[in-house]
Amino acid sequence: MITAIKIKNFRGIAQGEVSGLKPLTALVGANNSGKSAVLEAVFIGESNGHPRAVYDAIHARGWVGLETVRNIAFRNLGNCSIGITRPGNPQAFGVKIGVREGEPRQAPANAGSEGSYLIVSITSWCAKEDFAIDLHGTSISRNTGASISGVRFVGVDTLRRPTDYEELFSKAIGVGKPVEDALVALCAALRPATKSLRILKKDDAFILHTVDEDGAIPLYLAGDGLRRLFRIACHLAEARDGVVLIEEPECFQHPKAMDDFTRLLWAAVGQGTQVVFSTHSLELLANVFAAEEGRDLSKACILRTRLDDGKLHTGIIDGAEARERLHDVGEDLRR
Repeated sequence: MITAIKIKNFRGIAQGEVSGLKPLTALVGANNSGKSAVLEAVFIGESNGHPRAVYDAIHARGWVGLETVRNIAFRNLGNCSIGITRPGNPQAFGVKIGVREGEPRQAPANAGSEGSYLIVSITSWCAKEDFAIDLHGTSISRNTGASISGVRFVGVDTLRRPTDYEELFSKAIGVGKPVEDALVALCAALRPATKSLRILKKDDAFILHTVDEDGAIPLYLAGDGLRRLFRIACHLAEARDGVVLIEEPECFQHPKAMDDFTRLLWAAVGQGTQVVFSTHSLELLANVFAAEEGRDLSKACILRTRLDDGKLHTGIIDGAEARERLHDVGEDLRR
């Protein structure tokens, strides 16, 4: 489990340290207070600087060209560093990220001109190995593997490729039949006609469908709320003993769906998964920190973030205090 993280020159954070993380941590704060940057930093650090994680973090907020790469570093300064702390091991993982401009080269054919490109160099303190990512367009010059083990990041966007759902579903149900039943129940709660989930062949491709009495509908044609909650559920089910990072899970969701999400969170924590999520929803915080049977609030906390000219300031409210202040006092802890 991650207990602390140190961040330097990453995104909008010139310097900051977050400590006191619990198995279930809610990040709250105003817009541009560093919540997303903390999630992305944990993602990169916990993946031990896997090039795919850095690439995904760079693209997490959209691709607008090479400036997207430069802005992974605070004010384009470069030399980012991220350190992850675990119990009993004060520096279990760490990465350094450097951004430098490469030599001019022939641009892609559709660009019609030559231009320079940026190279992101990654040094892993643990693996003692350097990698380089060529980010001219969307290519990676070197990748150490197709997947990142141990940590999963769920951004605000929903999946765009239809085949992404089949991979998620296959990995999740590999954990066991109860997971498949739970995913069907989740879809049925949001789309009552659902009877089962099946991967069916459609136009020479195998696509995940929700099946009801009237036929089958590809899951990728469902609403954003169902698709995103399904995606989160699959990651939580498959990531036992790992770390799941979720950005604003309330996006696209009806308030009733947050009840399902809260049950998913606490079930994952009970299976040994650490979950860190950012939110602006007071309803969601009230759900998560409600005193209900089977919930150990000592394993949960609220982490407030604030940025002051690049300096990250944080404050921790433990689970029991958060429950009291949210429910008994009615305090708005998002501020």
